[in-house]
Amino acid sequence: MALDEVNGVDNPPNLMFNIERSGYLVVAIRDILTNFEKYFPVGYKEGDLWFSLNNTPLKWNLPFGVILDSLVRDTSDLPIYITAHFRNFPEQQLIRYKNLDTLRFYYLNSLKEACTLRNGSAKEVLNLSTRETNKLLEIVFNPNKMFKDFWDLQSQIFDKSINKRFPAKFVFNKTDIVLTKPFNVWEENSLDLDLKHFILSSFDKEATEHMLSPDCKILINSNEFDLSTPMIFLVANFSYMDMFLYINIVEC
Repeated sequence: MALDEVNGVDNPPNLMFNIERSGYLVVAIRDILTNFEKYFPVGYKEGDLWFSLNNTPLKWNLPFGVILDSLVRDTSDLPIYITAHFRNFPEQQLIRYKNLDTLRFYYLNSLKEACTLRNGSAKEVLNLSTRETNKLLEIVFNPNKMFKDFWDLQSQIFDKSINKRFPAKFVFNKTDIVLTKPFNVWEENSLDLDLKHFILSSFDKEATEHMLSPDCKILINSNEFDLSTPMIFLVANFSYMDMFLYINIVEC
């Protein structure tokens, strides 16, 4: 907890927990609120809570692994020390999180976007029964315990025989920008499209020269892949549970 926000004489105890790379930071909020409840600053209300790492606000609506790839340089920096804030919410940078319904809303919207890009519509997500939707959200909240169940549902949502485009997002650590850049499956030679040429086709010459220079690292699910790696392989094996492939451009 940010010490300048503590309401009291004593400093609050630190809280340690594990968050799966495929999960979301906010799944730990119940424990966080319980741990710091008696230290809340005067005037705190639901939705004021936010997090930072080394003074950088954290986007809770991104998978936690994407946050790590953007802000953690190497494994020697682990474990990381995240600060919980209960006031001065950075409205221009973050979305307010109120409760699990907030995560439910943003996760399902991201999944519907991915489904629309891949299948041409979001009907597979919209047609899920209440039981199936709740099961899907339970997996998102507990990815380590129920990951196999997710892939059973995923095969129902994404019919591989009608893929139109594969959804990908670029995340830039210096500018805090997230850009959606899908690539078409049925274009000529699209199955041979590699990481380098996907980047070249997504940005202008000046931007790509910088992104492919030694000044930047390109991370996908914590891995630095050879630029000749096929995009179809990366999407099939390294997408997150919202079915987007996140490509982190990390300026060194």
